[in-house]
Amino acid sequence: MFQENVTMSGIDRFGKDGCFTDSFRFSVQSACSDCMVVTASSRYEGENAPQIRFFLIRDGAVKPIYESHLYTIGKQNEWTRQQWRVPPMFHPALHAEIEVIIPEGTKLMLREFHNSYGNPDRWKDYGVRFNAHLGFTGTAPANSPIAVELAAQSGFSTCIINPKEIADGELVCMHDSLGGVAKYARQADGSLVDDERSIYEMTYPEMDRWDYGLRKDEVFRGTRLLKLEDFFAICSKTGMKPMFSAHQGAVRISGWLRIQKMLQKYNLTPYLHVKAPCMEVLELAYSIFGDSIDGYTLNSFAPESSPLLRLPKASAVWSLNR
Repeated sequence: MFQENVTMSGIDRFGKDGCFTDSFRFSVQSACSDCMVVTASSRYEGENAPQIRFFLIRDGAVKPIYESHLYTIGKQNEWTRQQWRVPPMFHPALHAEIEVIIPEGTKLMLREFHNSYGNPDRWKDYGVRFNAHLGFTGTAPANSPIAVELAAQSGFSTCIINPKEIADGELVCMHDSLGGVAKYARQADGSLVDDERSIYEMTYPEMDRWDYGLRKDEVFRGTRLLKLEDFFAICSKTGMKPMFSAHQGAVRISGWLRIQKMLQKYNLTPYLHVKAPCMEVLELAYSIFGDSIDGYTLNSFAPESSPLLRLPKASAVWSLNR
């Protein structure tokens, strides 16, 4: 289906006079840990628009660990300049590939096709915050250190995690509580963890003995459970803002008090935003932080939950589905 892969530096020479009529796929190169943005000027002739898609692939593997959605290239009969974000190639065993799909009867003209680097602060130019839910989960395991790092490198301004206070009082980042470890962790040989206890019944050493990367891909072998304090340290280092999606009963008042000290340690107090599905969680958080943090959001499924209005710096989001 595809012609021979080429590097980005050779793309201008690959098509005759920058004109492509057949679908093709090629590799791109970038420094490890840098987020790459592909830029190009393009136009097309024909009724159906060509499209582009990005992959992040482990060397020697067939299945990609990341596959973007399809983007339309250019405008019909009019030159336009576009940018497409490629996921960071944070590991030497990974490479990115670009697939260009050209419908039959369509001609694609490309010029000035090259790579540049994303600006992590770009959101400031638009007044919009880009939130990474559980980190850069399209590529890395959710609620993991590498997922949070990649979210920052990819230009997200805020990272949303789920804080949990476990049996020994340690605060960790994990979405589920019932059967959560069995869902997210693997044993060293890649087999499932046969421990069905709630994470609230486990201590940190018990949870940290498993691998939290193998469930995603071999390249993530050795990924450890993310402590909440380590999450704050990454936010402090990268400039990302922390946001909690706090589940009911996930953190006791003693845990919220320790979170307050962590925020002060990393100078993140004004940047934390807490969202929750019920007022009880927000009221508990407000009893600790008051107006010192960025704000509170009630993620509700019933608009009549308007008692939220009695909390300063609060807002509500009405969700129709989970």
